[in-house]
Amino acid sequence: MVRLLLASGKGWTAAVVLFVAASAIVPNLVLVSVGFMVGQVPEATRDGLSSPSGHALLIGLAVAGGAYAVAVLLGPIQTAMSTALKWRLIYSMQSRLMAAVSQPVGIAHLEQPQVLDRLALARGQLINYYPADAVMTLAMVASNRIGGLIACVAVSSYRWWLGAGMLVIWLAIRRPQGKVITEQAKTFNENAEVMRRAMYLEQLATRPAAAKETRIFGLGNWLIDRYRAQWTLGMTASWRALRRLDSRVLGLSVIVLAAYTGATAFLGVQAYQHQIALGTLCALLPLLIATHTVGDISWDDVGLAWMLQALPHVDELEAELAGQDTKLGSEHDMPVGDRVARLTTAALDRVAMVGPRFRLDLY
Repeated sequence: MVRLLLASGKGWTAAVVLFVAASAIVPNLVLVSVGFMVGQVPEATRDGLSSPSGHALLIGLAVAGGAYAVAVLLGPIQTAMSTALKWRLIYSMQSRLMAAVSQPVGIAHLEQPQVLDRLALARGQLINYYPADAVMTLAMVASNRIGGLIACVAVSSYRWWLGAGMLVIWLAIRRPQGKVITEQAKTFNENAEVMRRAMYLEQLATRPAAAKETRIFGLGNWLIDRYRAQWTLGMTASWRALRRLDSRVLGLSVIVLAAYTGATAFLGVQAYQHQIALGTLCALLPLLIATHTVGDISWDDVGLAWMLQALPHVDELEAELAGQDTKLGSEHDMPVGDRVARLTTAALDRVAMVGPRFRLDLY
């Protein structure tokens, strides 16, 4: 994905890097500046805004307001960059796929299930997680992890072991969660042919091309039942992996709860004993929560895992179809008319039961 981003141009690469840096730094800057500002309130209330504490309060307010304004603007900026980069990558990947599919002589490769599976996966058709969205999704995942690391460093500035402990805990629980998510995406890829068949049945029931046949032969309920059976068959393994993820998250949440309970209890004791300043306390409490992004699994992580599964299929299709000419040499020796007649006969044999429009040979 990084390689595709670099191919998009230096300007877009620099823009994404700046976005990642801003998304990681600005939220933490808001928390720290608000905590600093709250810490100045008691003295500023007593001495007035013209006092040094009052000036510090205004400075903290200005920094917090400016940082928050930037944080608000990052949302529209992300949307704009995501749209622009998505279409650039869509055109680039479509061009590569079209070139790969058009390279072999003949159309035999277009009837090979493994080729059609990889083509559907490479285009993101089966899961609605499109690889072209992976650039900004990767940027969000990177900014979240860097932001969580910055929060851990900020917490460590008060007690080194407190920030280091949160970092170790979050990194420890990220690995088992990430492993399950990757396994789920790979399992879905292995069922690509089943899901492609389900998508095909759904298109037969909803697209106008086969509408006449489905009504003449009364195949509506049959299509619905077949679609439900194929879709359930294709999703069963992914659901099983998702249940494992849910149970694992439930168990790991006990560790997270214990860590947060211990950290906040320590800060509470420090505050009760007047060993921590008000501003420091107001900054550390939200920073403790912000540390979770360094290792927590978000929907961006889930989506990225699914998107990245599609990318290797583009390279595999290019490599595989580039060698099709040598694999199908005997067929190339046949006259074109014989090839067409043989393909037409095979296709008619497979669709004779339901009509020529159904093209069941596509799956």
